[in-house]
Formats: sequence, C-alpha cells, structure tokens
Amino acid sequence: MKNSPLLNSSVEDNIGLLIGSCNRIKDRLLDQHLQEEGITGTQAKVLFSIYRCKLSRQCDIGKKLNVDGSAVTRMLDRMEKKGLITRTQSEHDRREIRVELTESGLDVTLRAVRLAYMAIEELCQPLSDDETEILRNILKKVIAFHCIG
Repeated sequence: MKNSPLLNSSVEDNIGLLIGSCNRIKDRLLDQHLQEEGITGTQAKVLFSIYRCKLSRQCDIGKKLNVDGSAVTRMLDRMEKKGLITRTQSEHDRREIRVELTESGLDVTLRAVRLAYMAIEELCQPLSDDETEILRNILKKVIAFHCIG
C-alpha cells in the first residue's frame, strides 16, 4: 500500500477529487440544458427514476437518489405544483406515498432525456469515441465491483 499510485498522487491527480469535479461539471451542464424545460437536474433525475426505473414509492425515489425523506418531500411538492407528478396514499399502507407522472410530466421527461444526452455529449466532447467507450467501461467495472445501481 505504501507505493500505491493513489497515495502518491498530487491533489490535481487525486481520483476522488477528479470524479467529484466531473460530477459537478455534469450537474452544471445538466442544469443548463434543462433550463428550457423549467426543471433542475435533480428534478429530472426524479422524473427519470419514475419513468425508467418504474419507481412509484416516494421512499424508493429518495433511496435511488440518495436524498433524505424531507428533501424528497419538498422536491416533490415543487414538482406537483408544476403539474409534473401526482402523489396518492397507498390503499394498503397509509404511510406509503405513490408517485406518478402526469401527462405533462411524461412529456417533460421525454424531452429531458434528450437534453440530458446532450449534456453528457458536451461533457465528453474532449474525448474521442474510443476514449468515451473506455471511460464507460471503467465506470461500469467500478460500479459492478461495488454493486451499486
């Protein structure tokens, strides 16, 4: 471990800091691209979780996004006011809140998917197609190793 390249790297080469910086750049680009839809990157992630992952329970959305329950509630309040989602109480368990996309929410989600891809294309613009594929494979390998999804 003494000769680990991770321990001997400079601050500029620290993998954790580099990943964090890329994530912040990705979030900024996502927010910029989604402005035309009037939603934030975080709100888009909620819409994507409902649409793609078929998540309908408020608690599952919070877990997927790694956001605490009160923050999810506040975010969903804003999204409900915008007409993007509806929330209903489960018939079987009053503590469980079900979240569904409205027709308007589905339309915004489908447009947001395209905008999110544009943001990622902009993020990866300095990379060649081969480098982008290598990056994708490395990230998938790290994620698979740690069983996060």
